[in-house]
Amino acid sequence: MSSSEATRIAVLVMDDSAQDATDLARLIEASPCAREAWLELAIEVRAGGVDELERAVATALPDIAFVDIRLSDEAKGPTGIDAVEAVFAGTAVQVVYVSAYDSYHTQVYRTDHASFVKKPAQAADVDAALGHALKRLRERRAAPLVLHVRGAERVVDPASIVYLESDRRRVRVHLAGEVVEVYGKLGDFQRSLPASFARCHQSVLVNLDHVSALGKTDVRMVTGDELPVSRRHRAAMREALVAHVRAGR
Repeated sequence: MSSSEATRIAVLVMDDSAQDATDLARLIEASPCAREAWLELAIEVRAGGVDELERAVATALPDIAFVDIRLSDEAKGPTGIDAVEAVFAGTAVQVVYVSAYDSYHTQVYRTDHASFVKKPAQAADVDAALGHALKRLRERRAAPLVLHVRGAERVVDPASIVYLESDRRRVRVHLAGEVVEVYGKLGDFQRSLPASFARCHQSVLVNLDHVSALGKTDVRMVTGDELPVSRRHRAAMREALVAHVRAGR
């Protein structure tokens, strides 16, 4: 398979230690799983606490997140488990917890997660965790999106969605030639959709597969729709689109 046919998998490495995050990212990059022909890993390294994790996923969710459990020096402060519970609950993100503390082994079961890597991270453990996360991700991505429309349930392939826009408690799902309106929050939909969906505005979530052009203040879809791009989301939207195009998706 050529690199243009590879599937881009966004991996976030989150640790309060920049050195630990960098070391872990290198192990992920060197993993035999990372060299499988069907995928192309895009690894982002972030150092900081819970606030930094929230900033990292404000526009687009990663596919896989390696999250250190102790995200601060304060033993009683918010943990990576708290952050995952708040940010990733109900999403398709595959979480791998990382920690040097055995005491967290039972606490991680508060949330759904793919694996646990003990610090200092070993290559074999990272490879096994990455492989398990990728397997779960592929299984989850095969699942369609279920929309509750007028008392009935409609099954929709995420690839067929051009964009979504919210208006108070309603979300309009724009398909090719059709708009379906449902009750819900845009953030909840984003958590259920693949990483090919990114926010260009607080109330608009676009499928990058259907973007034809990105300007300073708007984004044009292949359907001809022109959608607003807010200043807050502009840089992250551009980064997500460039990475998406480079990965050949």
